[in-house]
Amino acid sequence: MLKKNNNVRQSNFEVMRIISMLFVVMWHLILHGGLYEVGGTVKFVLEFFVLFGVVHINSFVLVAGYFQYNKEFSLRKFLKIVILTWFYKVLFVLLFYFLGLADITKVELLKELLPIDFRDYWYINCYLLLYLLTPWLNKLIRCMSQKEYRKLLIVGFVVFSIIPLVTNQGTVANNGYTIVHFMYMYLIGAYLRKYPIDKNVHFINYSKNKKQILFLAISLFCLIFNFMTLQFSHSLVVMDNSLLREIGSYLFNNNRLYSNPVVIVQSIFYFLYFSTLEIKNSKINFVSRVVLDVYLIHENYYMIFYIYEVLQTKIWGQFGLYNLILLVIMWTLIIFIACILLGLIRDFIFDFVGRRRLFVKTQDKFYNYLERF
Repeated sequence: MLKKNNNVRQSNFEVMRIISMLFVVMWHLILHGGLYEVGGTVKFVLEFFVLFGVVHINSFVLVAGYFQYNKEFSLRKFLKIVILTWFYKVLFVLLFYFLGLADITKVELLKELLPIDFRDYWYINCYLLLYLLTPWLNKLIRCMSQKEYRKLLIVGFVVFSIIPLVTNQGTVANNGYTIVHFMYMYLIGAYLRKYPIDKNVHFINYSKNKKQILFLAISLFCLIFNFMTLQFSHSLVVMDNSLLREIGSYLFNNNRLYSNPVVIVQSIFYFLYFSTLEIKNSKINFVSRVVLDVYLIHENYYMIFYIYEVLQTKIWGQFGLYNLILLVIMWTLIIFIACILLGLIRDFIFDFVGRRRLFVKTQDKFYNYLERF
């Protein structure tokens, strides 16, 4: 039975998190499943799907900045993510080890049982590091004027987005999979909360509907522009001119990076679109509680290889364009729903154990000791 909660999480952002994770699953299905290697019209369509999904990691970090910049660091929240990640690491390595689904040595088994090794979850690594730094980032945010803050974001955009693109990660390396990129997106998210778009001189007279259409249109324009740039890069890399080939290589290598300037702009307006929605739904909030579980399950080090091997995704290209698209959509939904259900079961178990009196007392003592330390 759903728990009633008349307070809290805004469902508009929870809808965004659910949609974003759904497209993260599709992104991984296409890339990890080897579908991106298919040529012709099939690859053309899949490239569009991939670029549609590239904004979604950025959207999670924008949400973090939007809600966390005026809050205190919580050791409990930090350790909750660590424990949740460790739980899935231990669960899957033991399953694969005892069922013989993977060749796991005892040394590898021991490494997986340690909570400090998160080799298979790059996003969790960056997010936890970001969260550790939020007390100092939040102090910086509070002490800056709006003008100083805006200048910082502009300089950050040039240094961490445009320069890596222009130099092909030569002068400044930032492919979006870095703590630097997460810090920058966090600052953008916090700026959007501290200085709401409704009070911006450019949008203050716009109606809500007009803003929604505008934000969605800009996000879609960025998507189409990025897609056209990718197709243009394919043409450049096969030309005789060495300079044009180099430009094409730069465009292709940076096209689907989270730090791509077009992707950042697309992510911002994608986020702004959802910020204008007014949704209150306890069922959405209930499901969104386990969105992180979806990532931790389907991106587990052992599950990555197992899922796509069982599904035999590498032969999907033989079934034709329409069948391939249908398979991608169908299995994206199946994987997502299965992970949600497993996450809800995990959440129920954690909640049941967490309400036991002995566990509560032990947990409180542990956290109090750490906070005093």
